[in-house]
Amino acid sequence: MKGRRKWLINLLFLAILTGATLLAMLRGRDLGDLLEILRDADDRWLIPGVGLMILFILGESVVIHHMLRKMQSPLPFSRCALCSFVGFFFSCVTPFAGGGQPAQVLFLRRHGVSSAKAVPMLVLVTITYKLVLVVYGAAVFLLRPEPVWTALDSVRTWCLWGFLITSIVVGFLLLVILLPDAMEHLLRLPLVFLQRRFHRLREKDLTGRLHIWMAQYRSAAGYLKDLKCLGWVMTVTLIQRTLLFLVSFLALRAFGVRFISPWAAALQQGMISLGTDLLPLPGGTGANETMFLSLYTPLLGETALPVLLMCRGISYYAQLLITAVFTAIALTRQKKHDR
Repeated sequence: MKGRRKWLINLLFLAILTGATLLAMLRGRDLGDLLEILRDADDRWLIPGVGLMILFILGESVVIHHMLRKMQSPLPFSRCALCSFVGFFFSCVTPFAGGGQPAQVLFLRRHGVSSAKAVPMLVLVTITYKLVLVVYGAAVFLLRPEPVWTALDSVRTWCLWGFLITSIVVGFLLLVILLPDAMEHLLRLPLVFLQRRFHRLREKDLTGRLHIWMAQYRSAAGYLKDLKCLGWVMTVTLIQRTLLFLVSFLALRAFGVRFISPWAAALQQGMISLGTDLLPLPGGTGANETMFLSLYTPLLGETALPVLLMCRGISYYAQLLITAVFTAIALTRQKKHDR
C-alpha cells in the first residue's frame, strides 16, 4: 500500500510539474498561432522519431542481454527488453531517475538473476550512460565546434557545471566496480551500527551475509572489468544515446528547419541533457524545456516552441507512455507466473 501511494505521489508531482512547465512556456504566446504552426508540421517525421526513441530503449536491452551472457546468467532478449522498458518507465517518473535501477534489480531477481550480478551490471550501464554525456561535453568544450559553440552561449555555464558533476559521479561509480573491497568496507559500517543499535538484528549474521553477497559481486564485477566488454558496452551506449539526441533533428526537419545539421542537433541536445541530467526532476521536466528554448529561440524565433513540443513529446512523453504499457505487461506476466 505504501509503495502504491509513493508512486501515485510521484505521478502527481510529475503531472503538476508538466502542467506548470506548459503554462510557463505558453504564457504571453498566441495559442492560435502556435496551433497553426503545429498543424503545418510535416507529420512524416513523427514515425522515424518514435522509431529512434524505441531503438534507444532497445539499445540498453542489447547491453543487458550481452552482459548477462558474459556473467553466465542468460535471459531471452524479450525479457531483457521488458527489463529496459521497466527501468526507463521508473526513471521517467522519479527524481534523479533514481527508481529505474532498483526496479530493474527486482525484475531480474524475479527472473533468476541474483542481485549480486544485477547490481554491478546496472552500475556499469549507468556509468556508460553518463560517460556518453561526458564524451559529448569534452568534445564541445575542447573542440568548440561552430555553430554549436556559439548557439550554446546562453546555457554554457549550466553545461559546464553538468560536465563537472557528471564526471565526478562517473568517477565514483567506476570505483564501485573497480574496488569491490572498498565497497564492502563501506557497506559493513552501517550494518555494524544497525546491529549495535537494534537488538533484533544482533542475532542475524548480517556481515556474514554481506561477505557472501560481495563474493558473488566480485565474481560478476570481474567479468565487467574486461576491456573488450567495456569498449563494446560503451560503443553501443554511445549509439543508443545519439539515436535519442537525433530526435531533435527530426523535429527540426518537421518544421522545415534545414540549416541545422544532424551532428549539430545531436551535440546541442547532448549538451542540454548534460546540463539537466543530475537535477532532482523527473525527466528533467522544466529545466530541459527552459534550456531548449534558451538555446533555440535565438536561432528559430517563434518556431522554437513547436519544435520543443514535438521533440519532448517524442523523446520523453511518448517514451513515458510506451514504457508504461510494457511495464504493465511485465507486471501482469509476473503476477500470472507467481500464481
